[in-house]
Amino acid sequence: MDSGATTHRQDADRHCGSPESATESSPDVKPPWEKVLWKPQPYPDNYIPPDFLSSLRRNTNVKQYKYLPLVLSTCAVTQHLAVIFIFVGTFILLNRDHVDPTQLVWTCIAAFPIGNIGWEVMEWRDIAAVTKKER
Repeated sequence: MDSGATTHRQDADRHCGSPESATESSPDVKPPWEKVLWKPQPYPDNYIPPDFLSSLRRNTNVKQYKYLPLVLSTCAVTQHLAVIFIFVGTFILLNRDHVDPTQLVWTCIAAFPIGNIGWEVMEWRDIAAVTKKER
């Protein structure tokens, strides 16, 4: 059904003297290929122009990354996921009565000062390292 409409349109263009009729009348001369989809062209759908490879640019927007900053950047995401899994696991253990709630509370109370002291020691080492570099 569509090919009949195209043929009718081409016939009408030939009789009206449209600019396309000049290119359609000579079968050997094709109009230059254009990179548009809305315009009917005498080229197949999978046509590749000869200068296609010369117009390609390879990796124009590639940004090189260092490995260590990438690993450190993922620490926030992995830490968040670890906290979620610890919370879910603790909830399941409490729900099934595998862990006594008072034991969990005392474990958290004991772990807080140990973790806080560890954090302060690491901060102190970082500050000491920065001051040595400045000297």
